[in-house]
Amino acid sequence: MPAARQLLTCLRLSAHCLRPLRPTFAEIDLDALIYNFSLLQNYVGKQVEILPVIKADAYGHGALPIARELIRAGARRAAVATLEEGVELREAGVQIPIVLLGGLLPRQAPQALTYRLTPFIYDLRTAEALSQAWDREQKEPESHRIGARGRISVHLKVDTGMGRLGIPYTHVLEFLEALSAYPGIEVEGLATHLATADEPDPAFAKTQINRFRKVCDQIERTGYRIPFYHVASSAGIFSSQEAHFNMVRPGIALYGIPPSLNLTSVPPLKPVMRIKTEILFLKSVAPGTSIGYGRSFMTARESLIATLPVGYYDGYSWSLSNRGRVLVRGEKCPVVGRVCMDLCMVDVSQVPEACVGDEVVLLGNQGTQQITAIDLAAWMGTIPYEVVCSVGRRVPRIYLSNGDVICVRGQDQVYRWRDT
Repeated sequence: MPAARQLLTCLRLSAHCLRPLRPTFAEIDLDALIYNFSLLQNYVGKQVEILPVIKADAYGHGALPIARELIRAGARRAAVATLEEGVELREAGVQIPIVLLGGLLPRQAPQALTYRLTPFIYDLRTAEALSQAWDREQKEPESHRIGARGRISVHLKVDTGMGRLGIPYTHVLEFLEALSAYPGIEVEGLATHLATADEPDPAFAKTQINRFRKVCDQIERTGYRIPFYHVASSAGIFSSQEAHFNMVRPGIALYGIPPSLNLTSVPPLKPVMRIKTEILFLKSVAPGTSIGYGRSFMTARESLIATLPVGYYDGYSWSLSNRGRVLVRGEKCPVVGRVCMDLCMVDVSQVPEACVGDEVVLLGNQGTQQITAIDLAAWMGTIPYEVVCSVGRRVPRIYLSNGDVICVRGQDQVYRWRDT
């Protein structure tokens, strides 16, 4: 029995039917996630807190199971991009502090307060809105408050050269002074983001780090105490120890993908995601047969063509047309013709024993061969981040720990957990 079919057969757990209906699915290796988390912690040292970034549905891996596993491994905080992502985790029962890297609009301040989220702020209008929401809450009867606590924790975002969000680095002290007019706000962190940490030339990243350090020194001289200073994302962690400060924000590295091929100091990471499907249909065709839309591929010889139930709606990009490779019985086989919305075709002539139902690996290893997110990105003309973030909602996620399935998320986006 093909391995993929064996896996699907074993997904009937407890009272819930955890078997995905689709033969195309992503496996999420939680052991690899914990390995990467521990590796990163050891790399930066125990004195540096890791703020794991689980935005964009944990880079396509599924934010809730990833958050649960990271908390179990010792994560004390997590970071997302948007208010909605934070609310989703809170409503699913995640209680650790959640930092909103993307900031807030003033009108979103009441929701951030209600769900006890920790936003990045960089303008006084948002600070004022947060303070007003806090003041309103203080006037409510204690029994009416949702998760009431003390002041609102925020992190100040400083623009040292990214040019995207943030207080200009030359105006941070002025901003802090103005912030004192808004009661209820407590600055828990000061952050910036490096624009070129993944580039071979470190000069501008060093400029940004120096600008940030100067701001930190200025703040400390005033007697103002901020618990956390953070600069480094995954690329910054590996490109400069000076960027570590006392907190780092790994994202892509947590999921086992090097942030850049330009960085030679990245230790071996374990990929967390594998994407698999099965051969749906096989046919032998004569030389000169066209395959797919636009007749973009013509067979040069008698060929064995496999059709796979995966397409660009699933995140298998149209740009892989006539460029991608997949693994069938341990052999790399080329994608032929244009990738369709729901299907694609592969030339498996080099695997004449291939059968309908055979496992096909789109991302990951099979036998001695491997297709990485870096490989897919190169064929697509993009970056590995986009490869994993683009995996579609129609692709079930199967979560593995110690080789056992502990959870499945189907197309309905509902998590079904194994009873323990």
